[in-house]
Amino acid sequence: FDSEWLFLLNLIFPTMLTMVAGSFVVVWLGNLNVKYGIGGITIIIFINMVHQLISQLSQSNLKHWLVTLTFVIFSALVILFTIISEKSEYRIKINHPGIYHYIAEVSYLPIKVNSAGGLPIMYAMLLLMIPQYIILGLNYFTANDLRESDWLINFSTYRMSGIALYLILVFALTVIFSFFNIDPRRLARQMRKEGDYIDQVRPGKPTYQFLSRKILFFGIFSGIMIDIIVGVPLILALYRPEYKTFAMLPGLYIMLTSIVLTIMEEIRKLRMGRYYKSIFEEKKGRAK
Repeated sequence: FDSEWLFLLNLIFPTMLTMVAGSFVVVWLGNLNVKYGIGGITIIIFINMVHQLISQLSQSNLKHWLVTLTFVIFSALVILFTIISEKSEYRIKINHPGIYHYIAEVSYLPIKVNSAGGLPIMYAMLLLMIPQYIILGLNYFTANDLRESDWLINFSTYRMSGIALYLILVFALTVIFSFFNIDPRRLARQMRKEGDYIDQVRPGKPTYQFLSRKILFFGIFSGIMIDIIVGVPLILALYRPEYKTFAMLPGLYIMLTSIVLTIMEEIRKLRMGRYYKSIFEEKKGRAK
């Protein structure tokens, strides 16, 4: 091409069209999996994460037995924490005045310790990459090479500034997703409509405030714990560059474990019908 602008347009537009078309194909495949399979579109994300995990492990230096043992123990602890936080729940006793049954005595409102799952890590990394892509895009319109500039490096996890921003995003998104997955306003409105209430808490706005405090507490707790898990390896990699390949693995473990637990729960619900028998088939069997 005679003009650099023509070369740039010829490079950008086919890339944009290819990525948009690929996005539609991924959404189409996800919708097919929602209709005929399990896991929905998260299966595609899961396979991509597994591929990333395998590629990072293949580049890891696990020659020394002490490094290998530390890596295995830390990985097991991260997976164990994710399973416990996903399965653990804080139970708030709910009173049902209109129901006279023993089930009403044991009914409760569950609040997961980590109701956000692995979504905060995924979205925090995405938000951290957006400024990097903007700077790389501006590189075409400036005389200086921005690929080696401090602006780009400061938004990466190879600098303390980028790690701090990443951890702040993870913490904030953990709290936000906690309120998104457990809507206290909707729960308080539903309880007031059905006549249900919590001991020592008035219906309406006091119930909403009570639930909000509980969700905020567990959101902050989960955010701090996840920041410790994903932040310590990143900070360690700053001073020991040979461990850079391990730095992002804890976040991958949390996301993968969360997706696997969600898929297992979906399979359990699908198999629930197998535990029940049809009344008419049972009567036919007795008649024969």
